[in-house]
Amino acid sequence: MAFLQSAKEAFFHPKFGWKTTNFWGPIANWGIVLSAVYDATNKGPETISPLTTGVLLAYSTVFTRFALKVQPVNYLLFACHTFNVAAQSYQLYRWSNWHNKQTVIAQALPEADKQALLQKIGPGFPIQPVATAIATVGAGVLLGQKVIKPALTKFNPVANTTGAKVKDILTHPAGPLFIHFWAPIFKWALSISNILELDRDLSQISLPQQTALAATGFIWSRYSLVITPKNYSLFLVNFVLGLTGAWHIGRKLRAEFADDKVKV
Repeated sequence: MAFLQSAKEAFFHPKFGWKTTNFWGPIANWGIVLSAVYDATNKGPETISPLTTGVLLAYSTVFTRFALKVQPVNYLLFACHTFNVAAQSYQLYRWSNWHNKQTVIAQALPEADKQALLQKIGPGFPIQPVATAIATVGAGVLLGQKVIKPALTKFNPVANTTGAKVKDILTHPAGPLFIHFWAPIFKWALSISNILELDRDLSQISLPQQTALAATGFIWSRYSLVITPKNYSLFLVNFVLGLTGAWHIGRKLRAEFADDKVKV
C-alpha cells in the first residue's frame, strides 16, 4: 500500500506529475529510446542512418548533464538519455559492423560493381569528429565552470560598459559557460542532420524514430519555456526538429499509403 501511495503521489505531483511538461518532455524523449530498441530488434543494420544515430548519441551524452542542472532537476530525463546513449551506441555498432563487411565484399568485386556498392553503402561514420566535439564541449564547460566563471565573479567592470555587457552574457544562466547553452547546440546538430536528409531514401527512414523526434520537438518547444532558466535557443531548435520530423513522417506515409493507392 505504501508503494501504491508513493506512486500515486508521484503521478499527481504538482511539478512532475502527468499534467506537467516536466513529465511529458522526458516521456517524449523516451520515444526516441523505444524507437531505437524497436529498430534494433526488427530492422536490419542497412536501414540505420549513421548521421542521425551519431548525432543522437552525442545529443544524449550532453543532455544527461543538462537533466541534472536544469531546474527543477529531472531524473526521468536523466534516465532517458542515459538509456539512449546505450541504445544509440548499439545501433551505431550494428551499422559499423555491417558497413565494414560490405566494404570487404566490395573490394572483391569488379571495379564498376565495386563503385556501385560503395556508393550504395556510403562512407564510414566520422567517429573521430563526433568524439572530438563531445570532448571539446565537456572540456569547455569544465573550464568555464572551474576557471573562467570564478574569475568573472571577481571581475567588477563599470556599469553599462562593454566589459559589463560581456560579463552579463558570459555569466547568464543560459550563457556559453553553462550546459544550458551547449545542450541546444547539440540538438541543433540533430535538427540539421534531419534537414540534410530531407531527400533520404525512404527505405532508410525510420518511422518510429521520426515520430519520436517530431513529438519530442513539439513537446520540448513548450518544455524549454517552463524550465529555469528559460531557453529560447532550445525552444527554436525543438520547433525546427518537430517540423523536420513531421516532414519525414509525411514522406514515409505518403510512400506507403497514398502512392500505393495511385498504383492500384
